Amino acid sequence: MVSLKNLLKHFFLILLTTLSCAGTEKISLSHKTGSSVKTGAAQSELLPVKTPEFSLELLKESFKVIIKTPILPGEKLFSNGKKHDEERMFTGDIAEFFISPEPDSNVYFHIAANPAGLVYTAKKRDISWNPRIKTHVSRGKNFWMAEFIIPYKEINTTAPSPATIWRANFAASVKTGTAKKSCSWSGAYDFHNLSEFGTIRFDNKPLPRITVWEANCDKINIKLYLPPQYEKYQAVCEVNGTQYPAAKKGNTLSLEIPIQQNYIFPKQFASVKLQLLSPEGKVIYSRSGRVEPENRRTLTVNSFYYTPDMKTLTYQQTFGENARILLKNAHNQVIARSAAKRSGSISLAGLKPGRYIVELSSGQWHTSRYIRLVPKDFAAVPIADSDRFEIKNNLFYLKNTPVFLVGASATPRNHLQFKNAFNMNTGNIGNLDNAVVFKGLGQTRFLRTPFSCSFLNNSADKIIAKHMKTNPAGNRHVHRLAYEAQIQLAEGNIKAPRKIDAASYYDKLYKKLKKEYPQRYFSIHIDKAERLPDFINSCDIFEYASWRSSYAVNMMPNLNKDMKDLRQKAGQKPLIFWLGGSIPNPHCRMAEELRAAVYCALINNINGVIFHLGHGGLRQERTRLWSLISGISAEIQPIYREFASGKEIPGFVRKVKGNFAYSVRKCGNVIRMIAVNLNPAEQTLDMQTAAGSFKIKLSPFEPVYVNTAANILPSDR
Repeated sequence: MVSLKNLLKHFFLILLTTLSCAGTEKISLSHKTGSSVKTGAAQSELLPVKTPEFSLELLKESFKVIIKTPILPGEKLFSNGKKHDEERMFTGDIAEFFISPEPDSNVYFHIAANPAGLVYTAKKRDISWNPRIKTHVSRGKNFWMAEFIIPYKEINTTAPSPATIWRANFAASVKTGTAKKSCSWSGAYDFHNLSEFGTIRFDNKPLPRITVWEANCDKINIKLYLPPQYEKYQAVCEVNGTQYPAAKKGNTLSLEIPIQQNYIFPKQFASVKLQLLSPEGKVIYSRSGRVEPENRRTLTVNSFYYTPDMKTLTYQQTFGENARILLKNAHNQVIARSAAKRSGSISLAGLKPGRYIVELSSGQWHTSRYIRLVPKDFAAVPIADSDRFEIKNNLFYLKNTPVFLVGASATPRNHLQFKNAFNMNTGNIGNLDNAVVFKGLGQTRFLRTPFSCSFLNNSADKIIAKHMKTNPAGNRHVHRLAYEAQIQLAEGNIKAPRKIDAASYYDKLYKKLKKEYPQRYFSIHIDKAERLPDFINSCDIFEYASWRSSYAVNMMPNLNKDMKDLRQKAGQKPLIFWLGGSIPNPHCRMAEELRAAVYCALINNINGVIFHLGHGGLRQERTRLWSLISGISAEIQPIYREFASGKEIPGFVRKVKGNFAYSVRKCGNVIRMIAVNLNPAEQTLDMQTAAGSFKIKLSPFEPVYVNTAANILPSDR
C-alpha cells in the first residue's frame, strides 16, 4: 500500500487546466500546433494509490493524448476483455478519455485502452462508432502508458483556434485486489455526465504550477508557483472541515497542514479540498479528494445487533497494548471497562436492551462504535397469506398498515444474522414468507455485442402476457418494467439489432398494462439522474440509484441531498432507493452508514430501500455489516408505522448546530423527530425547538428518534 507521503506527491502534480464551473474563471491551455502540454493529475472522490499524468498535444491534422500511470512496487497490472467484448476491460486497469469539441451538442467521444492493448471506442455509449485512430500501449520500469492519435475529422471538428473551448475528461482506473479505484482530471463522479467534464480553452496564457514537496501521516506541505500575472492570487486548503490559508513569499504560496485528529474516524481518511482564488475571490482551481493513511488505527466489533443469546461482544483493535475499552450506555455511564488486548471480549450479561457505545482510548487517540442490544422478540414483522399490498396516500401498506419495504439483491453466499430479514423479495436470500415480490417481465436480455443494449425479445408481447397471467396473492407482486431502463433498447435481429427509444417503449408498455390490469403495480429502475424525467411517469413505483451516493466509496456527503432532490423531482410517486451493500467494492461500506441511509430515507419520505449485494457479495468476516443489513427492517418498522403518516411541522426547529439531517412531525398527539449525524465523527445534536432545547451526543453517522417535547433519549425507544 502506498504511503500518504507518496500518494500526496502523486496527487498535486503540474496544474495546467481546471474544471470550469459557473461563475469561475478559466485556466487556459496552449493552442500552438506541435506543442505538448501536460494537464496534470486530478482525482474524483478518492485520491488513488496510482495517480496518472495526462497530456494533450495538438498536431496539424490530429491531436495526441497520453495517459501515463505509475506502477508501484509489488503491484501487477490487470487486463480484462477481448475483441467484441471490450466492455469487460473496464473491470481491470484502464486509461480513458472523453472529448466533446461541441459541448452544446451534448455529444462526446469516449476512447479507452488497457495494458494489453485492447481498445474501446464509443460515441457517447454507442460502441458502433469505429473511428480510424492510432493507439500504442507501452510499459516502463515503473509505469504503463497509453498513447492515442485521433484525427480531428473523426470527432467532427478541426484543429482548435485560439479561444476555442472543448469539454473533456481524462481518467484512469486501477484494480488492486478485489477493489477498484478510479480517478479523473475533472473530478467527475459520473464519467458519462457531460456537465461534469472539465473545460479547456486554447490560448497562450501561462499557468500556475502546484507541487507537493512533502506529505506524511501528520501533515501536508504544499507549494504553488505563480507566473507574474498570478502574483495577487491566494490559495486555501480545507482538511477535514478546517480551512488553512496559504502563506505568501514572492511568487510562491505555501501551506503546511496538520491532518491527524484525536478522534479516529471509523472510516479513516483526510478530506482535502484545495482552491486557488483570484483577487476578486473567484475560484480558479478547485480539487477535492480523500487521503487514506497507510497505518490505520482500527477498532472492529463482531456484530451490530446483539441478541439475548449473545453473552459477549468480541473486538479487535490496532491501537496498541496500552489501549483501554469502555462500554457506555445511552446516558454516557460506564458499564464495563478493560485493558484492550489486540483482540478480546466484553461481557453483556445482565444488560437491558438499548443503545450502547464501545469506546477505545490510547494516549491522545480515541474512537467509538455504536451497538444495539435487542430484546428476545426482535424480528421482522411476519406477513400473512391474506395481507394485501396497496399504495394509499403515496405510502405502501400491508394489511392496512404503513410499511417500509426492505430488500436485498441476490448474492452467491450470504451470512445473515437474522434469516427472515426482508419484506421485499428482490433476491433469493433472507426473505420473509409472503414478502412483496419485485420481478421483471422477462421480455429483454442484455447484449454486449454488436453494442451494449437491452435486447427486446421478438416474442416480447407473448412473454409479458404469460407473466401477467400470474394472479399474485394479496396483490403482493410488483412488476418491474425495466432494470436500468436508461440502457439503450434494441429489437429485431439479435446479430444486427435495431435501436429504439427506451423511454417511449416503456411509457407505452406501462399505459397498456395499467389499462389491462388497473389493480396491479409497476415499477421502473434507473441509475442516471439526467434520465429521470424520461421514465418517472412510466410506473407506479420508481426505483433509483445514485452513483455519487448509493454506490460512492464515501456514501454520506451526498446521500441526504440526493434523496431530497429525488423526492422533489418525483413529486408524490412512491420511491425506492438502492444502497450499495457491496458496491462499489465489498470493503468500503460501514454498518453505521447503511443505518444512517435508511433513517435518511424516512426523513425524506422515501418508501423503501434495496441493498445491492452483487459484484462479489460480502465476505463472512463482515459480520457487523451482515448483522445490520439483516436486522434493520425489524428495527425500522415500528418507527415507520408512526412516523410515516405524521404531518410535518414547519418552523418547529428554531436553531440547530452541526451537520444533521432531520424531520419533525406530529404523530397523533406526540411530536416526533428523526435526526441523523451526517459526520464520520462524534457530534452533539444541539437543537432549539418550539418545545424547548436539548442536546444529545451522537456517535458517527448515528440516527436518533425522539419525542421532542419530553427529550427522550434514543435508548428509551
